[in-house]
Amino acid sequence: MRKREVAFLTVLLLLSVVKGFPAYAAPKTRLIIYTSTKEVIIGQLRDAFVKKYPDIYVDYYMAGAGKIMAKLAAERHAGKINADILWTSETADFYQLKNQGLLERYVSTEAAEVISPVTDPEGYFTPARLGTIG
Repeated sequence: MRKREVAFLTVLLLLSVVKGFPAYAAPKTRLIIYTSTKEVIIGQLRDAFVKKYPDIYVDYYMAGAGKIMAKLAAERHAGKINADILWTSETADFYQLKNQGLLERYVSTEAAEVISPVTDPEGYFTPARLGTIG
């Protein structure tokens, strides 16, 4: 091969490597979930979501509701909350977050299908899971 052909092939090879390298790929939309839901449940939901929406990067932080609230408080104090979705079992926390102005209004098209003794008529959260202790 002539030098010019080798240089051209080298450039093509480098471009193909760079194109496939994640640091140089177009950034995916990200979705971060903070949840107290069991690993098996959130893992299956994440996998099904990513299968349907492969261009969205989904990650989650799983802990008890108290640890999640502490993490949110620390992030708020630092000036940047990382969570996009909050899914825990402590309804009182949602009222507190709503009163602090930390929730965005969103009414899911599926909300009408949720049967719950607790509601938020303004649509800042949808109680769908109730934990009881006896």
